[in-house]
Amino acid sequence: MNAVKDHEGIHGRKLSNRRANIILDVLRQVLDRAVLRGWLTRNPARAVSKLREDRAPIDPFSFDEVKTLLEKGRLGLTPAAHRSPGCRQSARRARPDQVRGLEALVEMLPMVEHALREQRAASQLRSTYIFPSHTGRPLNITNVRERVWKPALRRAGLRDRTMYQTRHTFATLALQTSEQIGWVSKQLGHTSDEIVIRHYAKFIPNLTRRDGSALTKVMQEQGLA
Repeated sequence: MNAVKDHEGIHGRKLSNRRANIILDVLRQVLDRAVLRGWLTRNPARAVSKLREDRAPIDPFSFDEVKTLLEKGRLGLTPAAHRSPGCRQSARRARPDQVRGLEALVEMLPMVEHALREQRAASQLRSTYIFPSHTGRPLNITNVRERVWKPALRRAGLRDRTMYQTRHTFATLALQTSEQIGWVSKQLGHTSDEIVIRHYAKFIPNLTRRDGSALTKVMQEQGLA
């Protein structure tokens, strides 16, 4: 069974494919419980295919925008929560002993180690989670997005972006500063350098407008030009 393409939300507004898929996931979970309790013999929602979700455009922050966000956004998180680059959101909800199983191991940069040490003082006495809520439970991603992230962007005067753009920001800024593609790929947990090249190549500006200058210099030194 295929999912209905012309799906409408409240007041006739068309739902995005992602929103429709989220609703389908919730419906599947609800009906799964009904099956477990014997109220249904099968879950009809499991026969409905998810809609194809378009990849969100990559819209990273610049160095200046990062500084503006940290200085003016007044993020309602501890310093460590917004200075640990490259990690997916799932790792932020994990306890220290669970991170290894969730994500590929990444190299801990000095600034990340410093941020985590700061975070320890803020969270270790009230929770076993790395970035807990004020009650010591895992962060609710919706609350963080709506009550922390979006207001911070508005205070900083920056255009709206998803939190996932911070991951893209890490990748593009690392590449702009001439970090090796292989290292960036490893930090992001990719299995191939090709993914980094395909996703981020167009975001690497030619800062000096001197393409080929290094090769020209060597050829001149070797008497070849």
